[in-house]
Amino acid sequence: MIAIRADDLEIEISGTVEELREVSFTISALVTSGQNSTTISAQATDPNPYGRALGSMFIERTTGQTVVSAKNSLLIVSGSDGSLSKFASWFEFSLDADSGDHAHFEPLSDDPDHSADSIPLVVLIR
Repeated sequence: MIAIRADDLEIEISGTVEELREVSFTISALVTSGQNSTTISAQATDPNPYGRALGSMFIERTTGQTVVSAKNSLLIVSGSDGSLSKFASWFEFSLDADSGDHAHFEPLSDDPDHSADSIPLVVLIR
């Protein structure tokens, strides 16, 4: 099960390669389904070095760019099908990736798919 840690400046999502690839699969499956949203549970974890641990990731099909935010104990990801499909790729690590390998999701102002208003993410293999 993934773990999600957050503060006001950054969110870390960590898991095994298989768990992170499952996040990608779940987002991709939502995009091709008739559903509007899905939730991925996260394990209870020590929030250090971040300020708090989040209990789940809520993904919602909307319009426009992907927006990543946090509210209470929830990581919220919303966006169009195309934007969410591209967002899913941040969780696709090689099966032989090592613990500590990571990717940074930091949308820039000229990114057509991901809103610069999003909280940056670190996606980490533990």
